[in-house]
Amino acid sequence: MALDSAVAKISDINECTQGLHSCNPESESCSNTPGGYDCLCRWGYLYNQLKESCIQNELLMAAEAGQIDVPAHKQGQPCPENNSQSSRPKCRPGNRVL
Repeated sequence: MALDSAVAKISDINECTQGLHSCNPESESCSNTPGGYDCLCRWGYLYNQLKESCIQNELLMAAEAGQIDVPAHKQGQPCPENNSQSSRPKCRPGNRVL
């Protein structure tokens, strides 16, 4: 007895390019994944677990507007030393400023 089997061809739908996602275009970008999509917070936004959405990072916006002073660290440079007297960002040893 021969059993014929049909092979199903499955292709992923890109919900991001087809507009089939629920990402907020102002604060989130859509990233296609196999079988779905992820909404990722855009630059200047942080994920708020209570609101389950990306909210504007007011501190970052103020720093970029020159309203507050922040230590200047170039991208890719080693993180500053961690000490309790420093207001600089804390990093794990070996990490770099992004």
